[in-house]
Amino acid sequence: MLPIPDNLAYAIEETTWGKSVDTLDKENQTEEILNGHITCILRAWTTMRITDLALWNDFKDEFNGWTLDTFKVANKTVLKMLRPHLTTHGVSIRIGPGISFAKGLHDCLQEDTQHEWTEEDIQDHLKEHPDNFTSRWNPARDQSRTIQPNPLSVRATTADPPNPRASQTTMAKPPIEPSDPRWNEDRLSTFDKAYMDDHVQQQPGHGSM
Repeated sequence: MLPIPDNLAYAIEETTWGKSVDTLDKENQTEEILNGHITCILRAWTTMRITDLALWNDFKDEFNGWTLDTFKVANKTVLKMLRPHLTTHGVSIRIGPGISFAKGLHDCLQEDTQHEWTEEDIQDHLKEHPDNFTSRWNPARDQSRTIQPNPLSVRATTADPPNPRASQTTMAKPPIEPSDPRWNEDRLSTFDKAYMDDHVQQQPGHGSM
């Protein structure tokens, strides 16, 4: 079971804390029970880290059947915690003159489709929570998405400077041209003549004539 948070600014029913409670049962619609129910849901959402449409769907599921009067039973402080968690995670809860926290939450619960944030909605939210908007609607989120450089590309662009010696033009070796054929013929004739002379001298009877 989840431990009861310390220093809560509102009372909760300890006997039902962390348990599944039918909040639509009139007997369970006391301030302490509803306070504890909302607090448990907030802790679960923080752990789950859900935002935008997923959070909107879960909000509608957890509070399905709650009327405006049901929200009004809960302590105003816990409603003030519920509404900012929703808005800072992409679920618009509109409040203002004549629109209480209870009514703003109930109005969101009645939506058939999630409210599409307008530019005015976004700017109003950023004025209220300038550095707290974990949502796809946050314009700064797109700006912060930078393409991570490919390590291979970085390595290629930051390679060691070229070796000056290696960058020198290498002269191609000239092809070896065949020797002068006339020289070959002359040399061959000379060799042949020497060979024939030597061969003749070694023949029997040579020089005896």
